[in-house]
Amino acid sequence: MPGHEPTATETTLAEAVARGEVADYGTAGTKEQASDGDRWGSDRSVSGKLLSALIADADANCAAAGTGIRLRGARITDELSLAGRKIPFPLVLIDCYFDNPLILRDSQVQSIVLTGSRVAGVDADRISVETDMLLSGVMAVGQVSLREAQIGGDLSGLGGSFESACGCAFSADAAAINGHLLMCNGFSARGEVSIRKSRIGGALYCAHAIFECPDGLALVLDDIDCASNVVFSNGFKARGQVSLQRARLGGLLYCDHGSFESPGHIALDAEQAVIAKSVFLSNWFSAKGAVRLTDATIRGDLNCIGGIFENPDGDALHAVSIAVEGNIRLHTRFLARGRLRFDHAVIGGSLNCGGATFENPQGMALSATNARIGRNVALNDGFRALGEISLAAAHIGNALFCTEGRLDNPGGNALSVESATIGGDVLLNGGFQAKGSVSLINTTITGALDCADARFESADALVTAGAVIGQGIRRV
Repeated sequence: MPGHEPTATETTLAEAVARGEVADYGTAGTKEQASDGDRWGSDRSVSGKLLSALIADADANCAAAGTGIRLRGARITDELSLAGRKIPFPLVLIDCYFDNPLILRDSQVQSIVLTGSRVAGVDADRISVETDMLLSGVMAVGQVSLREAQIGGDLSGLGGSFESACGCAFSADAAAINGHLLMCNGFSARGEVSIRKSRIGGALYCAHAIFECPDGLALVLDDIDCASNVVFSNGFKARGQVSLQRARLGGLLYCDHGSFESPGHIALDAEQAVIAKSVFLSNWFSAKGAVRLTDATIRGDLNCIGGIFENPDGDALHAVSIAVEGNIRLHTRFLARGRLRFDHAVIGGSLNCGGATFENPQGMALSATNARIGRNVALNDGFRALGEISLAAAHIGNALFCTEGRLDNPGGNALSVESATIGGDVLLNGGFQAKGSVSLINTTITGALDCADARFESADALVTAGAVIGQGIRRV
């Protein structure tokens, strides 16, 4: 390379590349961290310009091209720029320390492995990678950008750490990833992670990951097209908003045991998303902030069993005009603090809230006005609501079960089913309690109204003016 006299270290690298071997500068028998690379001396330092020249030579050397460039435990002392280059072999830089950002924009590479390396940012916009791009265990202290990238296999950030002072830690907007996108198993990001308008041929897997951008967007997946499952489970934590607006998922949205925190704001937003299978916000799922499923389409069930939704004085779950082909399950340890809104929803199966607790005192606890529910509505088996339950103008295909339910909204409507149509029975029995009015004004009930053993706040708390009850009222 003109103007640079190769050091002994760099000569060793050139010889290793020529032989198709790994140039390993690590200390045998030790567990070194690339984050300590700023203390490595000249015996482990390699010029980025020399490395670039070696890659160019390997391009012309068929023997070397078979194995590619493989380097471990080196400090890259100046900028390694491979912008616009065609590299028809693997580029493997493991446990290396980069003084400057790695430049890969507009390049074409067979595969890239940066496992365990510490990088001062990566500019890989419009990169084309024939197989996998592995950023597993990477420590990035500047933005990693893969906008409009083309990845033939997986894009993996397993166990990686991404942080940027500019606000966006990781971006793969408008990328095409034929395999899986893996941001999991110890993955962490401080700053926005943006995958807007990208296509993912496999799954998006974010279990055991932490995304931190308090008061901002922690993870943005708006308009993505993911062929398989999207997983935010088992140790997933987001501090800041997670957004999947208009996302198209070919599999599940699985958030069991996930934690979403954006108090007073939107914690999880899947407005207008289309999910080909079921959604799981259950089994100790926790949201501090609103969960939005407005205008979303779910081909399977919406499972919130045992989920915790907290947005006091606001919408805990906003699902106006949602379309769910299966059931909505808000039962068994389900807890909501704030409003639940299913107005104008279309639910193919049942709305099951048995054993759940809804808390929005002096306000609306559950609103499902004008909803169309194919089967049953269950507010039973120890269900408790602090605040009004409204099913006004709803169409319920079968029964309304409130057996053993307790509804508290003193001075207002505890339960409003005004102008609704119910295809079976209405069961306000088995110890049902209401503090506040139960209004069935102008309601059509095909079956019976069973109030046996019910306890109302006052003698006139049950209002049935204009109601049509096919099989009469049972009071004893």
